[in-house]
This record gives sequence, structure tokens and C-alpha cells, in this order.
Amino acid sequence: MTITSDRWARVAELFDQAQERPRHEQAAFLDGACGSDHELKADVMALLDAGSRAGDFMAPSGPGVGALLLGDTSPALQAGAMVGAYRIQRPLGQGGMGVVYLAEDTRLGRLVTLKVLHAHDTADETRRERLRFEARAAAALVHPNIGAVHALEDLDGQLCIVGEYMPGRTARDMLGTAGPLPVTEAIDVAVQVARGLDAAHRHGIIHRDLKPENILVGDNGIVRILDFGIARSMTSQADRPRLTEAGAAVGTPGYMSPEQLEGGAGDFRSDLFAFGTVLYELVTGRNPFQGATSSSTAARILTVEPARLSSLNPLSPPDLDAIVETCLKKHPEERYVCAADLVKALESLAQSLASDMGSPLPRPQTAAGSPSDPSARVLWRIHQGVVVLILSGLAISSWWVAAWVGGRLRYTLFAAVLALTVADGTMRVHLLFAERHTPAAVAAQLARTRDWLLRLDVMVALIVALSASQVLANHQVVGATLLAVSAALAVTAWAVEPTTTDAAFPRGSHPPS
Repeated sequence: MTITSDRWARVAELFDQAQERPRHEQAAFLDGACGSDHELKADVMALLDAGSRAGDFMAPSGPGVGALLLGDTSPALQAGAMVGAYRIQRPLGQGGMGVVYLAEDTRLGRLVTLKVLHAHDTADETRRERLRFEARAAAALVHPNIGAVHALEDLDGQLCIVGEYMPGRTARDMLGTAGPLPVTEAIDVAVQVARGLDAAHRHGIIHRDLKPENILVGDNGIVRILDFGIARSMTSQADRPRLTEAGAAVGTPGYMSPEQLEGGAGDFRSDLFAFGTVLYELVTGRNPFQGATSSSTAARILTVEPARLSSLNPLSPPDLDAIVETCLKKHPEERYVCAADLVKALESLAQSLASDMGSPLPRPQTAAGSPSDPSARVLWRIHQGVVVLILSGLAISSWWVAAWVGGRLRYTLFAAVLALTVADGTMRVHLLFAERHTPAAVAAQLARTRDWLLRLDVMVALIVALSASQVLANHQVVGATLLAVSAALAVTAWAVEPTTTDAAFPRGSHPPS
């Protein structure tokens, strides 16, 4: 069933109003509200029935429910506090399971993440066992696209997971600050997430809580799946205690599959449904099933077919529509058989788009998957800043040099130097901005601008050399300086720039030009 936005707004409004009434009064209320529009009543009743089947999926069982719903009021660890050998720096986020902090490992002198249970849950053995399972599950998944776990520590009765810290932003942060991602960037993120899911599934682990908040896009462009707090092992372990009540719906409303909402155990394909929801949101900026309430969201997941991606984002290619629609099928058997098939479909689409754009995407998966040396990034920034300063100096000095040249070439030389240096400098400032504020986008920007920067640098060097030859006889110092600058600019463009860029953004981190 596909419902137009106006029609859905009316259905959702009546659905929320009907939910406020006892079950036995809902039909009578809808008779009066819908009048002769029997299809409208049928749509609302279908959602009410679906919401009833979904049950009380928002109510997690066990200790900590009040804190989860009302906001955790337990005292946070303060900056400078010591938890074992770990010095707390600041909180990074929190959820139903606990709080994640940025901390310094004082023994090894490195930054790590520290996930601890909420204060009121530290004595809850079920929560402690869930945290242990999360640590074991994530530690077993050694993959570039899964957040690494260093250790599981029990420090003075405080159980905590010590994990890898990677500077970056979550997909939720990116959506909140910039809205929908460019299609190629969204596909790049999606490919890496799908690879991470495939690795988890091959180890028998279902994530069960994939959402933008649990996807970290590093400053180096590498994407990590985080938080295996409610993950489930598909491996038979009869002696292992059950951590989730049988028939309980587990996950985050808005990203749960229909089978999860109905209390089913689900399997690897449940993660693929959540993946499709996340990818839809990355491309369009909206969750395809978001309703006015949690129950209406659940009902939409169970009954409503979302609008096609391309109807909301005209830049979305038809093949991406097909991929997302396959992931969002209501019945698991209609989705991809496994995450590996999804990876193949996404990589094929990415390569097809790259052929059209002339830059191969997505970034190839490297064995190490490690970030570049931070010092290389610093040198790259310094390099860009120095070139921008040189270009600014050339643009300003070109007026006086043009005046010395005189004749018909005067304004031509000035205009050429000014236009080329402004264009060159603007591109470099843009790259510095992208590297700082939208690190996931810098890979595509480097591929797009690299050849242009080389051409601009060479043209500036040639025109400056021509200008220097015209004034060298009467202004030896200025002429010689300009010749040296033009030679340095040409050598930098051909040799230095590719070296600093490849060191700061290894070939596994950005598409080659």
C-alpha cells in the first residue's frame, strides 16, 4: 500500500486520536470522523491492528526502565576522574545500556572509549552479562568497519568496555548538521557499513540496533559500526543464559524490522531492513517510517510502503531505489539472502556511478583499514596554507608587475594572474574547510579537484615566469624572485603536492584521480 503525504497526514492524525480512546470505542469514533470515506477508515483500522500486533515494543524489561524513559539521573563521571588506569576526559554519548566516555589510558598514553553501565545498573547481573556479551562479540569481529574492543575491565566493581577511539562524527551528527548526504558519499558510507555487517554475520552475530547513531564516520573516511549492546548470537549456546525475554521486541523504534516488532527472533535479514532504513535516511534526510508517535511508527513499518528514494531525491539513481526497496521488503525471504549480496550490489552501483563521473568509488577496502599518520595531515594542511599565501602574494603583486610591464600586455597579465590565483586559492581553502568540517566528503573533493589544481598551478607558474622575463632587465630582484617562485610552484604541483596528498590521504582513503 502506498499512501500520499496528504493522505498519510490525515491517517496519522486519526490514528493518534483513536489511540487515545479505549479499544471498544475506536470503531465508533472512526465512523464519525471518516464519514463516508470507508477507505480512510480501513487505512486507520489497519494501522490500529498493526500497532496492536506490535505490542508494547517501547517498554524494555528489567531494571533501568525508568531511567531510560525519563532520562538518566545518575551522576556522570567528571573530567579528570580516574577509573582504574583510565582518566576521564568527557562524555561522548549515552543510551539504555550505559554511558560512553572519552578517556586516556595512562599506562599506554593513548585515547580510548570507556563504556560503563549506568550507576543504577552496576549491580544488575543481567545488564553486566549483556555488557560482557557485547565486549566478546565486538572483540571477535576484527574488521576495519567495526569498532575495535581493546579490553573488558572490572574496576572496583565497575564493569566497562575499553574500545578504540577514532575521531569523527556519527551519521546522525552528519544528518543533523548538513542534511542528506550527497548520493556518492551516502553510497560510500553504505558500502562500508554493509561490509561490517557481512563480517558480523559471518561470525554469527546479528547487530539488531543499526541506526545513524551507531555508525561512526571517521575523519579519515573509514566507517565503523558501533554498539553491539543488544546484539544476538545465532550460534547455538544452550548453556548461555537468555539476556532477552522470549517474544520481546528488541531494537530502536523506527529501525526495527517487521519481524522484530512482532516479537520474532529475526535473523541476519533483520539487520538488512535496518540498513535499508538508514540508507534511505542518509539519501533523503528522513526516516521512511517516522510517525507522530512510536506506535504509529511501528504501524507504518508493518504496513506502509515508503516513497521511492528518487521521488524525494532526484539525484538518486534507479539502481539505488531497487537496492533500498529490496532491503525494506516486509517479508525477510524477499530481502537479500545475506549481507554479502548487498555488498556486491552496492559496489556494482558505486563502480557504475564512478565510471560516469570519472573517479572510481567507493574507496577500496584495505587489509589494515588504518588511518593515515596524523602528522601527514598536519603537513598537508601546512602545505595548502603556504600555497594559498603564495597565491595571495602573487595576486596582490601582479598589479605592480603589470604596471612595470606596460603596453598592451599590462591588463592582460594582471587579469590572468588575478583570475587564476583566486580560482586556485579558493579551491584550496575549500579543501581545507572540507577536511576540517566534512571529513567524509574530502575524498570525493580531492578526486574532483586534483587535476584542476595541477593545471591551475602550472598556468600560474607560466604566466608569472612570462611576467618576470618582462621586468627582469629593470627590476632584477623582483624578476629573479618571480622566476624562483614560478619554478617552485611548478615543481610543487608536479612532485610535492601528490606526495603530501597521498601521505595524508592514502590510496585506501580517497579515490584516485
